[in-house]
Amino acid sequence: MHKEIKILPGVEDFLNILPSILVAEGYKSNIENAINYVDEILSFIKALPFSQHYNVPENSTYYRKYGKNLKYSFFRRKSSRKTTWYIFFELHNNQILVKHISNNWTEGQFIR
Repeated sequence: MHKEIKILPGVEDFLNILPSILVAEGYKSNIENAINYVDEILSFIKALPFSQHYNVPENSTYYRKYGKNLKYSFFRRKSSRKTTWYIFFELHNNQILVKHISNNWTEGQFIR
């Protein structure tokens, strides 16, 4: 059965400004490359029903603010192995609710 994917508005807002952040901070050379990068993240989010899911460790108090029974999956580009994006979500019946997105540079220490 195919799961419906919903993204919280705060996550959508972050993904909308992410291309500008990537260019401003020098991670991407131009806005087109940055938009393509974010599109790859969005494609991964659409494929969440088919990706490997992991439980957020119970002793990871940092992520409790995003809900109970939180799961995550991660996305890493083959051409950019140093950055891992973590997509945090809850599963409810036939729905995936994306609640937070981050990467190993900003929050990686909290997922271990």
